[in-house]
Order: sequence, then C-alpha cells, then structure tokens
Amino acid sequence: MLFAKPVGKSWMLPFAVVGIGVAGVAFGDPLSEGRDMTSEIRNTEARISKLSNDASRKKDMVKINCLADKLSKVRGHIALASPALAALQTANDRGDAGARQHELTRITILSQKVAVLNTEAENCIGDDASYVGKTTVDVDVDPSIPEEDPTKGPLDTVPTNFRPPAASPFI
Repeated sequence: MLFAKPVGKSWMLPFAVVGIGVAGVAFGDPLSEGRDMTSEIRNTEARISKLSNDASRKKDMVKINCLADKLSKVRGHIALASPALAALQTANDRGDAGARQHELTRITILSQKVAVLNTEAENCIGDDASYVGKTTVDVDVDPSIPEEDPTKGPLDTVPTNFRPPAASPFI
C-alpha cells in the first residue's frame, strides 16, 4: 500500500519503481517544489548556525563540535542542491521531463538528508547534560577494621645485622 505525504504544496508518493528508476512521483509544479525544498535546506542551515552560535557563547565545546559537524554536512548538501535547482530550472525551460524528475529527485534526497541532520543537530548534547550537580561522597567504614595502621609498626623490629645469603654458593 502506498501512502502519499505532503511535500511543499503538493503530494509525493514515496516508492521506487524497479526498472523505471522513479524515486517518487510528484503532483504539482516541480520547479516550485525544488525551490521550496532548497529554501528549507537553507533555513535549516540558519537554524543549525544559530544553535552553534548559542553553544559558542556558552563555551560548550562538546556541543560546538557536534554542531560544526552537522553544519559542514548541511553546507555540503547546499553546495549540491544549488546546481541541482539550476539544472531543474534548465530542464523545466527545455521541457525535459526526465531531467526535471531527476533533478527534483536529487533535491528531494538532499532535503531528506538535511532534515535528518537537523534532527541530529537538535539532539546534540553538550557539557550541560553531563553536569548533574555537586558531588558528595559518603564513606561507610566497616567497624571490624582496626583503627591502627598495620603497615606502620615499631622501627626496632627491623633487624639491622641481617646479611642476605650469597648469590652463588661457589664464591
């Protein structure tokens, strides 16, 4: 059974037709869909960048590193989505349905990957998650343990005239 999901202003059927190679069939204007998805990718970059700036202000290095990783991946996807949108425009102007569908599929996949990265960025945890408060230590000593230190004995019990045995009996 196929379930259509909303993508921008139209609906997308998420299936792959074996032999034809269609990753999804869009109903609506592919160019506006591509623009909407590319715009959402850029909005995601701005959100992650804001999270990174907030972590920088708090000097939370764990969160900064996590967000920097996600942000660099999103920027890489933007670098791929921008030419794909331009190619979608070109294919749309030429009336090339196959190229139009291919470029829209590329943008859709990039949009989905960026959505996953956005979720991962929102879940980046930093130093604040590892700090739970002041540490207190409670020590319970078994009452059967003697108070005196058994390693400290009187110094006169160590023999002073003791000579170790010869290393070899032939000397």
